[in-house]
Amino acid sequence: MDFETKLMTFKTPHAIILSSIYLFASSCQSYIPFQNTTSITKTTNEPCIFKSTEVKIFRAGEEIKFKYDEIGVVEFHANYEAEPEAKIDYLKNKAWENCADAIINISSDYNYGIAVKMIKDKAFFENYTVVPDTSFTSYVKMDQNYLDQSNRETNFEKEPNTGGIQALLFFTGILILPFIISGQSDDDN
Repeated sequence: MDFETKLMTFKTPHAIILSSIYLFASSCQSYIPFQNTTSITKTTNEPCIFKSTEVKIFRAGEEIKFKYDEIGVVEFHANYEAEPEAKIDYLKNKAWENCADAIINISSDYNYGIAVKMIKDKAFFENYTVVPDTSFTSYVKMDQNYLDQSNRETNFEKEPNTGGIQALLFFTGILILPFIISGQSDDDN
């Protein structure tokens, strides 16, 4: 029995099932844009008046030699695996937007930490120096602009063709179905 004969020996239910799977699979096209977001769950209601000139980071387990007031838990969210440096910059930016000048207990995967306002007393200055650096804000703005532009370009390129491709696949499946069924009915006779 050659291949064409084997192909025509499908029963009608098999042909309908295969055609249905083909039609379903051809309609499952989607696009999910890249996204980086951060959130903060505030533990204080104090207003943010003066933003810091830096945001220090302290990983979980790292010794902290200063007193602080907790502002809240900052979290990084993305729908793809971001680089650790990018996660840290996003966390620092969210903390900075809420007047924190440090993030303590940063998780090993850099997805969350506790935003705090350091109390800069004598004990603080005996152990730390203040080094102004808010470059993370520029990185986050640049990254967001890049992702927004990339997502717009991707949507622009794919959107006009998506409906046409789906319609073409659908009608191709509809046209193939009668041939499969008619080929089977010839074999049955």
